[in-house]
Amino acid sequence: MAKTEFGTVCVPGTRLCLAKEHKCGPGTYEYRGYVYAMLAGVMKIEDDEIQERKIISIDSPRTPGILPKTGDIVTAKVTVVNSRVVQCVILCVGPSVLLPMMEVHWYHLSTAENELGVVIATAEGAPQGVNMVPISWSEMQCPKSLVKEPRKVARVLPENINDAMLTDEKPELKEENAVCNNGDAARLSTGATSPLFPPQRREFLTSRAGAFAGGVA
Repeated sequence: MAKTEFGTVCVPGTRLCLAKEHKCGPGTYEYRGYVYAMLAGVMKIEDDEIQERKIISIDSPRTPGILPKTGDIVTAKVTVVNSRVVQCVILCVGPSVLLPMMEVHWYHLSTAENELGVVIATAEGAPQGVNMVPISWSEMQCPKSLVKEPRKVARVLPENINDAMLTDEKPELKEENAVCNNGDAARLSTGATSPLFPPQRREFLTSRAGAFAGGVA
């Protein structure tokens, strides 16, 4: 049976220990070799049955945050799009809406499956509040300006999108052909925590705007 130890009361930002001594648990994060508290509560240390390092977490009276895990379907907000990477803010894990800035982590996201991709998008220069509609599995069109833009359209779409606009042809959609833009909403699949983005870029990510939904790869 795992042994649990309770420590002192912590507030967000409290430095708890060296990262090499303990593994981060719920309510904590690692930054520059140290583990810090993310929530107000009591520090808790538990034995890890798999690894030698103990797990340090914060036992908070607040409702615990919901973190995506591998295979979850998430709804996210596109913040940055370039030729190398798309950055998103995860808004929902399945049907659960996340509270802002409760738990901030980095994940690899994938749109490789047919049901994953863009579900809501706005054309560049389109009137405010006017969303494009899908005209194929790889293209969407603004109903006002008639501008067409490439998108990897998700096979599972919101109820307010007219399914009749989709063609009968349903080709296999590959991740390398995925197209999205700032402001798109889409469905994604989540993956492992990404080592590509250091914690100091969290504020940059959460301050940007856009929307994308998908899953954790």
